Amino acid sequence: MKRYNIEPTYKKSLIEYNTYQKTLEDGTVVKATLEIGWRWGDFDILVPETEEEILQWAHERMGTADTYYNSVTEVFEDYGEENYEGMKQHFLPDADVEFHELDDYEYEMNSTWDGCWEDWTVQAFGDNKDTYDVDELREQVEEGWYEDSWEYMEQEEWEESNCWYEIHCPLTIKEVTDD
Repeated sequence: MKRYNIEPTYKKSLIEYNTYQKTLEDGTVVKATLEIGWRWGDFDILVPETEEEILQWAHERMGTADTYYNSVTEVFEDYGEENYEGMKQHFLPDADVEFHELDDYEYEMNSTWDGCWEDWTVQAFGDNKDTYDVDELREQVEEGWYEDSWEYMEQEEWEESNCWYEIHCPLTIKEVTDD
C-alpha cells in the first residue's frame, strides 16, 4: 500500500466524535456523543496498489468477507472507472474539497493535538424515549466524564460504539516515502 499523509490547511478544523451507548432497564437505548475539536492533527491514507490490495479494499467497502469481486476489472466497472488511475479518486481524498469524512478512506490516525473544545450530545431511542430528559442525561454524562473520564463511562456501563474523524477544510496531501 502507498501511504499519503494528510493534514488540514486551517487550524481548529479537525473534529473527533466518540459515541457511547447503553440500554436502560426499560429497553431505551441512550447514545452519548463526545465531539472534540482539535487545533491540529495528521493521518495517513492507505492507497491500494496491487490487484490483491484493490480486491481487499473493495470487499471491505462491501462490508463482507465473502468474495464479491472476482477481478479488479469488476471493481473498476462497478465504480465506473476504466483503470487504476481512475480508481485513485476513490482511494484518496480531493485536497480542494472543504469537508472530509475519514471513514470514506482507509486511514491511520498519527496524531491530534491541542484540544480546543469538548461538547456532549445525548439522544434516546425506543418506545419510552420521551420519558427521559436528554438534557439532564447529558449533564450527568458531562459531570461524570469531567470528574472520572473513562472510569465513569465504564462504571455507568457505557460502551464505546463508534469513533470517527472529520476535517472541515481543504487538505495538504503528501506521499510518504521511505526516506
